[in-house]
Amino acid sequence: MKNTRLLLPIVAMALSLSSVSCDDDSSQIGNSLTEGNLTIYVDSLTFDLAARGVENVNYDARSGNLLLGSINVPDYGRLKSSFVSRLMCVTDLGLPEDFDTSLIDSCQFVMAMMRGDIVGDSLAPQKVNVYRLDSQIPDNITNTFDPVAEFGYDKMHLLGTSSFTASAMGKTDSLFNKQKAVNITVDLGKEFATKIVTEYSQHPQYFQWPQSFAQNFLPGIFVETSFGRGCVSNIQAALVAVYYHTVEEEKKTEDDKEIVTYKNVPDTIIPFSISPEVLSSNNINFEMAQSLRDKVESGEIIITTPGGYNAQFEFPAQDIIKRYESEEHNLSLISQLSLNIPAEEIENEYGITVAPYLLLIKTSEVADFFNNNKLPDDITSFSASYDSDKKQYSFAAMRSYILNLLQKDNISSEDTDFSIIPVYLKQVTQDDYYGNKVTYTTQCVPFTMRPTMTRLHTEKAMVVFSFSSQKFD
Repeated sequence: MKNTRLLLPIVAMALSLSSVSCDDDSSQIGNSLTEGNLTIYVDSLTFDLAARGVENVNYDARSGNLLLGSINVPDYGRLKSSFVSRLMCVTDLGLPEDFDTSLIDSCQFVMAMMRGDIVGDSLAPQKVNVYRLDSQIPDNITNTFDPVAEFGYDKMHLLGTSSFTASAMGKTDSLFNKQKAVNITVDLGKEFATKIVTEYSQHPQYFQWPQSFAQNFLPGIFVETSFGRGCVSNIQAALVAVYYHTVEEEKKTEDDKEIVTYKNVPDTIIPFSISPEVLSSNNINFEMAQSLRDKVESGEIIITTPGGYNAQFEFPAQDIIKRYESEEHNLSLISQLSLNIPAEEIENEYGITVAPYLLLIKTSEVADFFNNNKLPDDITSFSASYDSDKKQYSFAAMRSYILNLLQKDNISSEDTDFSIIPVYLKQVTQDDYYGNKVTYTTQCVPFTMRPTMTRLHTEKAMVVFSFSSQKFD
């Protein structure tokens, strides 16, 4: 442990008021001067956290970000991901009661891949299959759920299949540069679209609630790639679109004759979509490269996504408290506690980068945190984004954590055993009462958006601890 200390002495002086009596028998007590020394300590303590890698095999993959595809990277490993999902239905299609189903043209399942979350060769040809499930997805689903083993291909109905690439070839440069996503479209057939419109007309009660919709019409879907390797994509939105047309009559007069023409006007309805309100989950199979596993077994602290390894360590709370209590003071105030962990990318040919966010959380609270969709509270759980300039993660709001420990008579291993987990943070920025920009975190889930590899230098972790100490004479 290396200690770098900055002392800022401040002399506080207070003058007492003299007391004067009008009584001749009284005498002046005299003036008194009270001096106090206020010292501000800013300690930068370098620790070897003695962290250890912990294999992350079974985890919650219900992030809302769906990973599709497969890659085989020598420095990373083999990754294959499919997904299952329930669908959210609209309560009304907005079509007239006498709508003619012969006006239906087609039906598609459309998935939007985010361009920034495509890893691998975007030109690699792939084939995707979309299946209808005959029974519902379990609520306690994890990443190891295997739809083929649970349902079997013979119990699933193939809704549609399509070949695709994750690139946007064929589009103009200007259009491609404006697009943030590339769409995969799977033809579901006119017959399926007709069934959707007919059921909405004959059984509107099926579509009033997600549960009745799942029980009576569509329990869920399973999406997998059946051909092609070399690319995985983050599916951030998916929906079912029904395309139809209406016929408009146009009249015009030429040479005193009325001419009537008809034209088809295309239109679209979106009856179903994948949304945060319904259950969806990735089905991830990650076989880590032996070279990467060897690094972990040799003592390097490497965390990966999706799955692979997280990290655990004992936070040096006792050392910090001893440092705090070593100063003699009558009054003290802790102003800051932060943990900075240096980190770097692991070289690879696929452009796999570091995890954008990390969660630092008491190990005993990990399961409850994700099961109940909690957010970092800066008391027992903290978040940090990767600073590419400083090449570190900084957990800067740990003051409440150390204050709570100072109130305890006994500090146990449960208080200091922490886990480091890659997460996805959904954040929104709003103006506060004074017009200042304030960022709020609205979601924190395990990171499954794309493969990442991060080398943590926990042996060079730095704790910045500042407090004031005041002594009265």
